[in-house]
Amino acid sequence: MESITTTPQLGVHYFLDNEHYRLQDAITFLPLIKSAGSHLLFLSVHSTTAIPEYFLSQCIAENLCPVIHLRLSVENASQNRDLYLLIETYAKQGVKHLIFFDRPNMRSSWSAPVWVLPNLVERFVDQVFPLFEFANRFDILPILPPLEPGGDYWDTLFLKSTLQAMQRRNHEVHFGISAYGWTCGHPLNWGTGGPERWPLVLPYHLNPENEDHRGVNIHEWYSSIARSVGFENLPLFILETGKPEEPSTDLETWQGLEILKAFFTPKEQKNQPSGSHSVQAMGLWIPGEPDSTAFQQALEQIKAWTDTHQPKQSFQSVNPPAMPVIAHYVLVGTSHPAITDWRVRASYPFVIKHKATLGFSLQEATQARHVTVLATEEEVPEADLSYLRHMGILVERISETGTALATILRER
Repeated sequence: MESITTTPQLGVHYFLDNEHYRLQDAITFLPLIKSAGSHLLFLSVHSTTAIPEYFLSQCIAENLCPVIHLRLSVENASQNRDLYLLIETYAKQGVKHLIFFDRPNMRSSWSAPVWVLPNLVERFVDQVFPLFEFANRFDILPILPPLEPGGDYWDTLFLKSTLQAMQRRNHEVHFGISAYGWTCGHPLNWGTGGPERWPLVLPYHLNPENEDHRGVNIHEWYSSIARSVGFENLPLFILETGKPEEPSTDLETWQGLEILKAFFTPKEQKNQPSGSHSVQAMGLWIPGEPDSTAFQQALEQIKAWTDTHQPKQSFQSVNPPAMPVIAHYVLVGTSHPAITDWRVRASYPFVIKHKATLGFSLQEATQARHVTVLATEEEVPEADLSYLRHMGILVERISETGTALATILRER
């Protein structure tokens, strides 16, 4: 069975306000952003008012996958009916990725009485988990919020505790994580190698002799944390990559091209940061906003570099389809002919019940909203299923055979 090799998808950030969602804005800025080789558009919203449908439709028509960051209050979010309605609305408009909340490891994200209560992480997960379950029902990949590097509650501790809490609640909920890829005043190679290279780094202790995660290589540290608690291929979205401590519109000090070279240079070439393959999507910080001269000049530099150094298929090969064409796909693994034959026969009632499409192609499965996998990990690696989940596809694996498989499918 064919395998899929993932490459980090390139994206840029749109305006931070809510005043640039006119149809004319879409016509003006989206083709400009797309021309630079971007396949993702990171959008920030600060209320439960949805981004206009015509803007998102134009975004998808330009083959730009919208990643919406809901910068809302996390307190009592699980009881916010407007938030559930917003999730459903975005799902109907073709949105596949939602980032929930922002920097919950900071005091400023909570009211004072709530911040000082015990078990902050558990209370945070109590708020996000129902929303994540709801988002999965609509084939949306929910993404944990980016944390403040360091932060009032040290972010690496907050992330590890959050993942452990998510794991205790339900293994079937599919989600991703995110991080701010800020420079934090450090050079671009700061923290390369992650905790495996810098094992003496301790939370809350800033030792100049030991490089930590606070820099553009934060993805290596977060990926290591995810693996340590059992999440081998958790989709990781990096936001505002390369944003300096003091943002400016000076292109001479902008490090975007150096970051592109580090993330997107083929593996066989030298100087690729270890672990960069764990990044599913990277939102590049660009000086200014889309209507500024600095922003547009930066896009021209990105386009010049991608046209020269990046084969176009390296981005296209991981570009998710704008709209799935298959509602439910049953992906059957191929091993011993007798086992394959039994899987096909046992799945017939399930296929008829759910009006599903049955097949053997991983590529064909990328066109579905929901995929049920009848295969072992040797036949269909977990990395391939993570790729499907990253695209916003709801994926479940059933590795049983014989009568156990028939029983499980009959109960679904």
